Amino acid sequence: MKINEVCCIFCGSKGPSSAISHIVPESLGGPHSPIATQGITCNKCNQYFGQKVEQPALRSFPYSAYRLFSSVPSKKGRPFEMPVWQGTVQGTGMPGQFFIRPATDAIRETLQKNKTGQLRILAEVSEPLAVCRMLIKIGLEQIASNAYEMAVSDRLHAAREFCRRPKHGDRWWFLLFADPIIMQSRLSKPEEDFCQIEVTEQQGQLCAILRLAGILTIVPLESNLLPPSDLGEKLPKCRAIWAAS
Repeated sequence: MKINEVCCIFCGSKGPSSAISHIVPESLGGPHSPIATQGITCNKCNQYFGQKVEQPALRSFPYSAYRLFSSVPSKKGRPFEMPVWQGTVQGTGMPGQFFIRPATDAIRETLQKNKTGQLRILAEVSEPLAVCRMLIKIGLEQIASNAYEMAVSDRLHAAREFCRRPKHGDRWWFLLFADPIIMQSRLSKPEEDFCQIEVTEQQGQLCAILRLAGILTIVPLESNLLPPSDLGEKLPKCRAIWAAS
């Protein structure tokens, strides 16, 4: 395996790195998730993001619902599990299909008699800081894989710092559109490619866009851009979420 000797875009460490960093985590995008250029994220930072940022982000809505409906396994090949009021739901490996482990015998009996047809999932972002940092990381690694000098420039310094070393009181935001109905219906078509990353400019400021089935997120990669004030009028199902460290 060829080892790159570029500096890590997050901590600036030099020297060889064997880290293989998926721009979109494997537990979200599956085994075909795009891989960042080797060396732009060092071993230490790659491990840090996987444990401290991506794990809590992927347990939070909307990615928890996406992983359940898509049945994308974890990096270790384990099916995704999610607690619900009936017990625990677990993916089956087939998109759109999952089963429930009832919490009590009474719930099991109710399910066996098919007396309930609803599965309610908490549709609130329980880990906004982790989700926001993961989205920034995705954007920065996407840029670094195509334009390394831009990724390490002063222009993106604030984004790199918030992503890797947020200070107490620091804030960032992202836009979220999530529709579980669209998510479930589109995931019944596994031949379609649902994971798309785009870096664009909004009002002269760089932003990262991540599209998945039924999910759209936009995160600024520069600190001068604020959420649109007329968001509710233009995109009623889209909301701005602030994350604070």
